[in-house]
Amino acid sequence: MRLSTIAGFLAVVVFLGVAGCANPFKDSYMSSLERWPGGEVSRLLPVQGEAKLITSTSMKEDAQRMMENGYLLLGRSKFRDNQVDPARAREVAAEIGASIILFERQYSGTVTDAVPMSEWIPEREVTIREQGIVQGGPDMGQVYDREVTRTVRGEFRTTYVPQTTEYYDFAATYWGKLKPSIFGVLVTALDDEARQRIQSNRGVVIRAVVKNTPAFTADLLRYDVITRFAGEDITDPDQFFDTVVRNAGRKVDVEINRNGVVKTIPVQLVGE
Repeated sequence: MRLSTIAGFLAVVVFLGVAGCANPFKDSYMSSLERWPGGEVSRLLPVQGEAKLITSTSMKEDAQRMMENGYLLLGRSKFRDNQVDPARAREVAAEIGASIILFERQYSGTVTDAVPMSEWIPEREVTIREQGIVQGGPDMGQVYDREVTRTVRGEFRTTYVPQTTEYYDFAATYWGKLKPSIFGVLVTALDDEARQRIQSNRGVVIRAVVKNTPAFTADLLRYDVITRFAGEDITDPDQFFDTVVRNAGRKVDVEINRNGVVKTIPVQLVGE
C-alpha cells in the first residue's frame, strides 16, 4: 500500500472518530425549562418510545401550535454546519425526555477553501539530457550531448485543490407532552411591553391557550394578561400555577386585561 494511500486512510479514520464523538445538537443545547413554572414542568408525561422527528417549515408558527396542543418546550439546539444527520437530535431528546423534535435547516452560504493534498513520491531514477561545452582536459572546447540517469530521493509533494462547501443553519426544538390541564394556559412573567400596556407590575401573560380546555372554552386568548384568579392577585407564573391547582374542580372568576380593557370571565376548572 502506498504511503499516500495510508495517510489518506488514517485521515478518514481520524475524521470519522471525531465526527462519531461530537454531536452539535448536544453541544449547542440550551434548556428552556426556566421560563415555565416548576409545577407545570412536573406535569410532563413520561416518554413512550423514540422521539418523533418532524421537519418544520416555520419554527415560530409550529412552536405555537405545539403549545396549543398541550406540549411544553423543553429546550433548543442551534448551530451552523455543512452536513449533519438530523436523527442525531434524538440523542438529546432521549436525555431530556422529549417526545417530539421540530427540526429546521436553512441554507446559510457557500465557502471555497484551498485544501492541501499531500502525496508521497517514492525514490526514482530520472533520465535527463545534458548539453554543453567541455571546460577542461584533453576534450576541452568540444560540444557534448548526452543522456544522464540520476536517482531522485523520495519526497512528499503538496498541491492545493479548491473545495466548495455549503453551510446551513440547523435548529431543533424539543417538546414534552403535558398531562390534561386543570385550566389550559401556558403563561410567562410580564415583560416591559406588557407592564406598560396594563400599567401594572402584577399579572402573567398567556403565551398559549391549550385546545379543548376550560380556558379555550371560555375564550381566553393569547397575550391576555391574567391579573386575578379566584379572588387572588396574580404576581408571577409559579404563584399563578399554585393558585390554579388549589382551585381544581371549582368554578372561578378570572380577571384579565385585554388590550387595556379589564374583563372578568367565569371558568369551570377541571378536577385533579
